[in-house]
Amino acid sequence: MLRVYFVFILLFFINITQVKSQNFKDERRVYLLDCTLSMFGFGGCPEIFEEVRAGLIEAIQTIDDERTEIIILPFQDEVLDVWKQDATASGKKILIDKIRSIKKKNLDITRTNICAAWEKALELLNSERRNYIFLLTDGEQNSKKNTKDCLYSHIENWCSQARQRDAFAFYVMLTEAANDPKLKAIINSCNRIEFVEGTDIDIIELRPSSTSIPINVREQKYSASLPFVSNHIDKLPSGFKIKLQLEDNPYFSLTDIDCSKINNGVVNFSLNPKILDDEILRMPLEFNIPLKIIIDNNKFPRIFSTPSQINVLLKNKREKVLTIKIIEDENN
Repeated sequence: MLRVYFVFILLFFINITQVKSQNFKDERRVYLLDCTLSMFGFGGCPEIFEEVRAGLIEAIQTIDDERTEIIILPFQDEVLDVWKQDATASGKKILIDKIRSIKKKNLDITRTNICAAWEKALELLNSERRNYIFLLTDGEQNSKKNTKDCLYSHIENWCSQARQRDAFAFYVMLTEAANDPKLKAIINSCNRIEFVEGTDIDIIELRPSSTSIPINVREQKYSASLPFVSNHIDKLPSGFKIKLQLEDNPYFSLTDIDCSKINNGVVNFSLNPKILDDEILRMPLEFNIPLKIIIDNNKFPRIFSTPSQINVLLKNKREKVLTIKIIEDENN
């Protein structure tokens, strides 16, 4: 009688070879648009509103996922209105028509209350979505309703709030008048907010498709790949590179400390052991080492990684395989 073999393989710790992918949720994009008269050239300020208006309209037009929610908050000394639409063709048209309807003659002379606009944006964050805040302003907080400390406090608290609510922010300082050294220092301390200088608001986002890259060091597999998703992967300039920086630790360093190119949306990297093989066997079974994603914003001022830090998840476990062989009895 024909002998039948059935082999059943059970893999334990299968997540050793899996990437912990981010859940790519639908997006909510909140634009805080400064509509104070200085944007129109009042008081000898640069007249930039038309340029910013055109850039914002273009940014809205290039959103191609209809499930994305777009919210515009025009503000002066207070939030003037809340315009919200889905990124469908009709929804984008409604928002663009509203943006085009903003006229200098219809606006009052007021102070700038960035803090009020920021507080409204915080209310609109939706934890079920990935949230982006784009603050577009040509000035500093100078409202009598809220002091600068109000804004400083909100930005200082942003990092913890943003992590909890899957949010990122871009503070676009449209002119030199908006350049606040103390505010920039606070922003630089958080990897969930970036400052951008100038009126070009076409920002390229590189989003790591994983927040944790697993490497099985027990199997001496020291190489890994970091894929990116981008809103404008096709717009990355020629020669663009990023630098990966592994937090100092007693076990591993990066083999190549130079900048790396993104090939087909992927950066490859390898670890270099600092210790002997037998010492690797005595490492903890599983632990994280932070990995920074560094972009030279002097060369590439409008390209950002969100987030700019992820983890390398080192695993010191062998993959366990259980094989069960079932042999049919020839007498049956």
